[in-house]
Amino acid sequence: MPRSTRALLVLAVLAAAAAFGRPAHAQGIYGAVAISSSTGVYGYGYNYDTARGAQDRAMQECRQRSQATDCRVYANFQRACFALAKAGNNAFGWAIGYPNDERSERALNECAFRNGADCKVVEQFCSGTTAR
Repeated sequence: MPRSTRALLVLAVLAAAAAFGRPAHAQGIYGAVAISSSTGVYGYGYNYDTARGAQDRAMQECRQRSQATDCRVYANFQRACFALAKAGNNAFGWAIGYPNDERSERALNECAFRNGADCKVVEQFCSGTTAR
């Protein structure tokens, strides 16, 4: 193969890779959840390259959704799966890690422990891992 053809092929492959973004294995590992205890609104960020990036996203989502000033980051994690449970009275519970069924159950138990009467799992996601 002539050198110029090889160079064009390499450039085409690089351009295609750039067009499709980062490969799946290069995703970030950090996640965070922010909650407004007065409104019951939450926000989250996951698959960020830095803990700060995940925290900033979680806070941004919480503030945008609630217009509250009491949003704060309650959970930070990396390379883990997360479950969030919420009750109608704004009680929350969460669990980080654990197998899928156990993670949900632990989040529900934590919500109930915080006086949540009707807790339901409202979010589940993983950061930095392909597990769910």
